[in-house]
Amino acid sequence: FIPFLAIAFLATSCKKEETTPTPPTDPLSEYILISETQATTLNFTVKVYAEEDLFVGYNKILVQVKDNATGEILDNPEVVFNPIMEMNSGMMHACPLEQPKYNTSLKVMEGTVTFVMPSMGMGKWMLGLKLKNNAGTEEEIKIEVDFMQKAEPQLFSFTSAHDPSQSVFVALVNPKMPEIGINDFEVVVYERETMMSWPAIEMLNIEIDPEMPTMGHGSPNNVNPTDMGEGHYLGKVNFTMSGYWKVNMKFETATNEMMKDDAFFDITF
Repeated sequence: FIPFLAIAFLATSCKKEETTPTPPTDPLSEYILISETQATTLNFTVKVYAEEDLFVGYNKILVQVKDNATGEILDNPEVVFNPIMEMNSGMMHACPLEQPKYNTSLKVMEGTVTFVMPSMGMGKWMLGLKLKNNAGTEEEIKIEVDFMQKAEPQLFSFTSAHDPSQSVFVALVNPKMPEIGINDFEVVVYERETMMSWPAIEMLNIEIDPEMPTMGHGSPNNVNPTDMGEGHYLGKVNFTMSGYWKVNMKFETATNEMMKDDAFFDITF
């Protein structure tokens, strides 16, 4: 009887020690696959990801490049963004962007594209990606992307009151998921210098004044966005309750000339 118990105990112990191997986690599983395309000359597979479905505004875009010959994901591949709107009229224009840098943990090239308008039957957006291999061979692939304006726009534009020749574009970066209390409030500001040149604007004075129109009140302890470089401005906005908020914004030049005093973003949560 005792040997039988010992054998049963050992068998049970062995079964408990058996574990099912955990499959490797895809670091990009939380991102949305926008496109999978072949760069035929370079023999690369190119996957384009985003944090969410593309929209008019500031989009983070990730590019993974695999060498089909080896099956390996490339470390720090050479990738250049070249987004172009091909209008039905035959005209073309670009949009603001931040060229990608290598994200070591995700093994992707990560940058941003600020789409300034939806296609809406007026043409099509092509996300151009210029690639190069170690031998110096280049190839550009063009990926057609389609998207719309969000219900609460994430981008607005205006003509500067100080300089009527200056067209300014402002995109909301944060908060992405607003909550009650103090939130980061970040915007990025560009100008349309030409149809193909959209540089960032730095050294602006920006003021914010959030209000809740349906409740008739604002909020305390807000911090005006300040220049962080490359067109980014970071401050704090205080949402004292959930609901519809209108974040009023005023823009001045570095020397305090008024550019726009009635701009705003709608934020509802």
